[in-house]
Order: sequence, then C-alpha cells, then structure tokens
Amino acid sequence: MIGVLFKKQLREAFSFLLVDKKNKRARSKGSMLGFAALYVGLFAYFGVMLFLLGKELCTALVSVGLGWLYFVLMGLVALFLGVIGSVFSTYSSLYGAKDNDMLLAMPIPSRVILISRLLGVYVTGLLYELIVMIPTLIVWFVYAELTVPAVIFSLLIPLVLSFFVLTLSCLLGFGVAWISSKLRRKNLVSIVMAIAFLVLYMVFYGKIYGALMDILTYADAMANVAQSWLYPFYQMGLAARGDGIAMLIFCGIVAGILLPAYGLVAHSFLKLATANKGSASKKYVKKQAGARSAGRALLWREFCRLIGSPTYLLNCALGVVMMPVVGVVLLLYGDDVTSVFALIPGMEGLMPLIGAAMICATCSMIDTTAPSISLEGKWVWLIRSMPVSAGQVLAAKLKLQLLLAAVPTAFLTVVVLVMLRPSLAFWFLLPALAVVFTVFMALWGLFLNLKWHNLNWSNETAVVKQSLSVTLTIFGSWALVALLGLGCYALYDLLSPAVLLGICIGILTAACVALWVWIFKKGTAVFDTL
Repeated sequence: MIGVLFKKQLREAFSFLLVDKKNKRARSKGSMLGFAALYVGLFAYFGVMLFLLGKELCTALVSVGLGWLYFVLMGLVALFLGVIGSVFSTYSSLYGAKDNDMLLAMPIPSRVILISRLLGVYVTGLLYELIVMIPTLIVWFVYAELTVPAVIFSLLIPLVLSFFVLTLSCLLGFGVAWISSKLRRKNLVSIVMAIAFLVLYMVFYGKIYGALMDILTYADAMANVAQSWLYPFYQMGLAARGDGIAMLIFCGIVAGILLPAYGLVAHSFLKLATANKGSASKKYVKKQAGARSAGRALLWREFCRLIGSPTYLLNCALGVVMMPVVGVVLLLYGDDVTSVFALIPGMEGLMPLIGAAMICATCSMIDTTAPSISLEGKWVWLIRSMPVSAGQVLAAKLKLQLLLAAVPTAFLTVVVLVMLRPSLAFWFLLPALAVVFTVFMALWGLFLNLKWHNLNWSNETAVVKQSLSVTLTIFGSWALVALLGLGCYALYDLLSPAVLLGICIGILTAACVALWVWIFKKGTAVFDTL
C-alpha cells in the first residue's frame, strides 16, 4: 500500500510531464522526452557551474591538507538547498493535502499514509541536494587522492545527508502545523511561522558560515571551531577521506535526530491532519465600500490572492524576506566574505560584478507573475467577464511583483554598495542593473506563464511549485545570470568591469523591451482566448 500511495504522489508531482493540462490528454512520447531533456539540461547547466566552483575550492583546500573542509562547505550548500527546496511543500503535503480526509476514511493505517507522504518529501529534498552533491563528488574524485574506503563513503554520504534534509524539513513543517492548529487565521499564521522558521534557519547558517570564515582565516583554530560548530559535518568530511569511525559517527548522528523527529511527526499526524481548517466566523458589519479605479482594483485583487495563499506567498515571494536577510548578513559578515574571495587569485577586481550577480540571483526569488495566469484556474471566466481589458489584468500582475521587489532590492543594492565601496561608476550602474533585472523578472515570468499555463488544476501546489513556467522562470534567470557572468569573466582582460556591467544592462534592457512588446500585443490575445 505504501508503494501504491507513493506512486500516486509521484504521478501528481510529475503530472505536467505526462499530461497536457490544456486539453487533459496524455502527452506524446516526443513531448515527454522534450520536457525531460529540458529539465536535465537545466540541472546539468547548474551542475557545471557548481563543478567549476567546487574545483576552485577543492584544489585550494586539498593542497593545504584541508580536503575534509571542502566536503563540509559543499555539504552545507547541499543541505541548505535541499531544505529550501522541500520545506515549503512539507506542510501542505503532510498536513494540508486535499485528499487526507478521503484517505483517512479508507481502511488504510495512518502510518502508511504518513510514510508515503514522507517519501514524497524525501525525494524532493534528495533531488535538490543532488544538484550540489553530484558535481561535488565528481570534483572530489578527480582532484583528491582517495582510497577505496574513501570512494565508498563518499558515494554513501549524499544518501545519509538526504535524511538530514528530510529531518529538518519535517521539523519545520511540524512546527508550522502545530502552531497554526492552535490559533485562528490559519493561513496568516502558517505564513508568519514559515517565515520565522526560515529567518532562524538563515541566522543559524550565518553563524555557521561566520565560523567557516574564521577557519579559512585562522587555520590554527580549525579543529576546535569545526568540532564545536560543525561536528556532524566535520565527521562527514573525515568520512569522505576514508575514516570508517567518522562515517559511523555521522550515520549515528543523522539516525539519532531522524528517529525522534519521525516519532514526533507520527504521534501528531492524525490530529494535525484532521484539525479544523475552516476560518473563524466573522460578524457582518454594514459599511460603505470605497471606490477604486480599475487598475487599483485589479492590483488589490492580485494582492489578496497572494496573502490568502501560504503556498503561493512562501514560494513566489520568498525574496521579499530573503533579500533583507541577505543584506543584514552582509552587513555583519561582509568583510569576512570579501576576504575569502580575495584569497582566490584574480577575484578582487571582479567583486563589483560578483555583487551584481548576487543581487540578481536573490531578486529572482520573487516570481509572483510566473504562476499568476495559471492560478486563475477554472474561474478565469470571471475576470474575462468584467469590464476590463486583458492588458489591464496583465499590467496588475506585473505591478504586484514590481511593488514587492522594489524595497528589498533597493535595500540589498545599497548594502552591496556600502560593503564593496566600488568606484563612482558602479554607484550608478548597480542600481540601474537592479531596476532592469527586477523588471525583467516580472516580464519573464508572465511571458512564460502565458506560453505554458495550466488552468485545470486541483491543488495550487501543482502550478506554484511544479509547473514548467515557474521552473523556467527561476532556473532560466539563474542560467542567464551565470551566462552573463561567464561572459564577463571571459572578457575581463579586454574590458573594464564597469563596461562589462554596462553591456549586461544593455542586454537585459533589450530583453525587457522585447518581452513587453510581446506581452501587450500577442500576450493579450492569448489571455482573451483562455
């Protein structure tokens, strides 16, 4: 039964590969292979980027006898990406799944349902973790001197680490579910608690990386800092070098936190999954409604949809929280970060470009336009029946993302400028890049969702987390940033960083103009035919 339920979850998660949501027909083999090749290509692209990063770290650390530290650094990145990739679906898939009541009404033990749900969360976290760990292992096998036990343990470490990811995701999901079950306004509570847990998680990571900067700067204190701050990962790094005792300790630590976490979730699953999810009743109060223009009314409609859906808000507006958090971390640890980059030959002159890439990559975590067309769902006829044009509807979706991104992007840009203290030209170029990339992200997401929309969904998670438009919006923007970064690196000896950044701004501006023209000409026609 566990296998049947698990297959059901996998089919739901990857249904966009199997079924054309527009006509509800099975995709052809060619279409399925095309979509699969697209995703494989995206993951391979980022694998190459991580391979190049890992190569620089591994060769530098192995040469000074700190090979284990390479595995610690990359393992932390993999853990972070795995938890971020799966944590926001943990609450909805474990406790908020639409078919929980139906399955619990059947003669199926609740533990069977729970295990099948946990397997789905596990696979999601594992996939995100492997994006980092596969290139990490390739670099390790090429540039480190390994024994047979080291090879075996290195291959086992990603599997063990994936259970660490599962544990953290489940604990965060349980915390949100338990607290929201005690309070009213469950949607709002879920959002606030998830953001609070995320901020705490980021603070913890900030402290960890602060310790790592000390390790890199003060090699003499390496062992003490690693054992006190990063003991499980320290043992993981030793295991990657072939230490059998360290491998047993690492596995024991992961099992020691996984089993109690599973017991906690299993004990509370039935109660939390069947908790009353209805909203509190409200007393009617007669009052006069204020008049709004069509544009403001449509914008308010988009805003209400965003704050009324924890899944939508947490997955597509995460950057609103992340960018200030990153800014504060840079204010606290900016000198340490720049000192680490300064250790890499030739990187000091590229710091303004690295700061620009960081602003763009963080800004890409605000992508409310990417699922905004699909979220209209089967009720799209309502908005089309109103006395507003398709252009006004699409403009409201763009305005929402631009308003959400404006203040966080401006704050992070100012922090980067203060931290780097670049030449005068960058005080104009970096804000210009931030503005252009913010507009590009909004247009890019809306363009993709107009091209690949899904109005036939039963769970909004399918369009918010698993749709092609959302995937291409995030990974496509990251790929563009990486491609522009590689171009700047290749031309660094020929052109100054300010000229390179100006070229990037010009390319993004041209892309914005092209997307704007398409959306408000062909895109409006597409929306009118939905």
